[in-house]
Amino acid sequence: MRKLSALVIATLFLGVTPAIAAVTITKTIRNCVNVSTGDARLISEKVTKCKKDEKLVKIAVPTTIEDSWVHVGVTPPIDFQTGHDGDFYIDSTSKMVYGPRIAGIWGAGTSMVGQVGPIGKTGAALTSGLSAPDLQMGEVGDFYLDLTARLIYGPKSERAGWGVGTSIVGPTGPQGATGPQGPAGASGAPGGFGSYGSFYDTSTVTLVQNIATAIPLNSTNFASGVSIAGGSKITFTASGKFNIAFSSQIIKEDAGTDVISIWICKGSNGGTCINVPWSGTDLYITGSDVRQVAAWNFMVTASAGDYFQIMISSSGTTLKTKIISAAAQSNPNRPEIPSTILTVNQVG
Repeated sequence: MRKLSALVIATLFLGVTPAIAAVTITKTIRNCVNVSTGDARLISEKVTKCKKDEKLVKIAVPTTIEDSWVHVGVTPPIDFQTGHDGDFYIDSTSKMVYGPRIAGIWGAGTSMVGQVGPIGKTGAALTSGLSAPDLQMGEVGDFYLDLTARLIYGPKSERAGWGVGTSIVGPTGPQGATGPQGPAGASGAPGGFGSYGSFYDTSTVTLVQNIATAIPLNSTNFASGVSIAGGSKITFTASGKFNIAFSSQIIKEDAGTDVISIWICKGSNGGTCINVPWSGTDLYITGSDVRQVAAWNFMVTASAGDYFQIMISSSGTTLKTKIISAAAQSNPNRPEIPSTILTVNQVG
């Protein structure tokens, strides 16, 4: 058991300042005495009658309380065993305080736990939403926070409802002083533009007299931001300026002279491809089994969704003028020849 000074317990539980001098207290002890044998039996205050062969005898016992202690345990104190006269005892389990002990008797304990207080009122609630509060929501006394307008409403009243919201955003503070200039950064890699593409075609295209034909492109080496749609449309996903370079291998298998015309047209989002002014070039091919390579470039401006086609026509009447491809060859070993090669680079 832990022991505390009686000065402490008197102050905490009795609400008085105890005196240091000895105090004499008279304690009445109730006994039931056997008339025949003279034996005395100690009884508590709760027992009101003795047995038939006993008589109630009350003994007033003066006791001097001096140098008392406070004992602490988990059960009630035992009369004549726990502590000494003048001591106090705390039962930490039942929260009861006993004492002072008088003539060995602890007496009835006193609860250290007060009565349960009344239930308090429900506090105001704070709710939030992305718009001003509806009049029907919430209770009187509540607050509401509009996260979009950054306004707080409340407390809600029966008469005025939510009232006018108050901004929770303070005024803009003054501009701070300019900080010191940071150190120069490391040199980066050379800059460039993001869109590019490398394409080619493996088919043979027969040119019909005076018919405009879009030069096909059926294969892609690599590309980013540029692609081929519909077999011949050079399409773009980003706006900018682009260099379109091509080379086509043309063969004329009959006699005479054919005029080969090459130009570009431009369309948008799948619409009609309209010829680009001043973009045409004529080639004159004379003789039989003659090959010629048409190779140059076009500088164009495109927006996202635009497309270009390289157009070709021939004046030949015998279907003997073609754009041709060729298989791999030997002596020496040589790779396949595409009918058309086309590259696209973004330059601005």
